[in-house]
Amino acid sequence: MERLLNAEKLVKPLAWFAIAISVITWGLELAHMVEACPYCQTQRTMMGLAGIVMLLPWVNIITRYFVLVFAFFGAHVAATQMFNNFYKKAFDAPWIYLAACALLILLGQIIVTFTRRDQ
Repeated sequence: MERLLNAEKLVKPLAWFAIAISVITWGLELAHMVEACPYCQTQRTMMGLAGIVMLLPWVNIITRYFVLVFAFFGAHVAATQMFNNFYKKAFDAPWIYLAACALLILLGQIIVTFTRRDQ
């Protein structure tokens, strides 16, 4: 049966992309080019940790569990950040768009991880 999403081809590029985003944004913060934001720190850390687990050569319930925990925690923080900005009626804040991108990447990591075959 043909799958709609070929997760085997998407795992490594998505994992490396998430790790690169995490490392670059941490580098920007450590160089004091952006201000420290606890929401952003949590999102980028969880994105990187989920990416590292996705690069592991085996897929089993333990690796899926770790991706589930890391990515859903990061997605929850991104959704909370977006909700807080909506609550403050700050619809034009740039953090909303960054949080939405983080949310999409984290949910993509979850979808790709759970559509992979066991090895």
